[in-house]
Amino acid sequence: MLILRILSTVLLLPFLLWGFVDGSPVVVVAMLCGFTMLCVCELHGKLTRTLEAKLGAETVSRPAVWAKLDLDSMGVLTLILAISLVASQFYLPGGHTSDWALMAMMTVIGVGAFSGPTIPTSMARTLSSLLALCYGTLPWIVVFKLYIMAPHARYVILVMMITWMSDTGAYFGGRFLGGRFVKNRPFAPVISPKKTWEGSVVGMVFGILGACGLNWFYGGGLGSYELIGFISIFGVISAQLGDLIESAFKRFVGVKDSGTLIPGHGGFLDRVDGTMFCGSVVWVILTLVYHFPL
Repeated sequence: MLILRILSTVLLLPFLLWGFVDGSPVVVVAMLCGFTMLCVCELHGKLTRTLEAKLGAETVSRPAVWAKLDLDSMGVLTLILAISLVASQFYLPGGHTSDWALMAMMTVIGVGAFSGPTIPTSMARTLSSLLALCYGTLPWIVVFKLYIMAPHARYVILVMMITWMSDTGAYFGGRFLGGRFVKNRPFAPVISPKKTWEGSVVGMVFGILGACGLNWFYGGGLGSYELIGFISIFGVISAQLGDLIESAFKRFVGVKDSGTLIPGHGGFLDRVDGTMFCGSVVWVILTLVYHFPL
């Protein structure tokens, strides 16, 4: 499992770095649209079926073409709206994101309310579509805003560094130190009982060191070390929170992994859950400093 995780990361990392650092805005938007599609497809179908079962709703049959993506008609609408929202960032980089996002959400609610043969079915499809739209789309819009905030996607690389170093530190810290100092008290016993406090602390240290090391590599171009330290602390917290939220989703729908796309990691959401939340928090902090528009 560890070998597969390392191999998958080694193969994917150069592609991601090339796309963000050397790729044009068109390439970056295309990548983010692909990420959005994977997130919506992994989340929507599982949530819809689970909510239908819990609400006692009637399951709606899906055409074979859509079923391959684990989508129903509402899922297809959600996917179209999600990709359109992300793609619009290339044409509307200066703002208006909140306006388009509100329109997309109201469209999902308006159409979803009449999408099923029964009220529970309609509510299940509406709730799953709304959550898939927000969770699978808005973080990637934030990533694009981080991309255009500095040359060569420096703040995107910062988010990736914080998240990956935190995840690596938490993995090895939990594996070799887990339970040695804080016994019988898991970090999140209800959501993820295998996570340990030792792993969380080591992940925090790794995340801070990685962010400061990246700032040193850029010659201090990311900001003062006080700012980077502040960003990395909250970035690590949000990355770990994102990992727990994804675990809660998986427990809710009754699956171990969000998918099987990436060997050793599971689904796409399993790999990027921390990045999605970390990027959002880092962007909020930077907007308070640079007053970048929503």
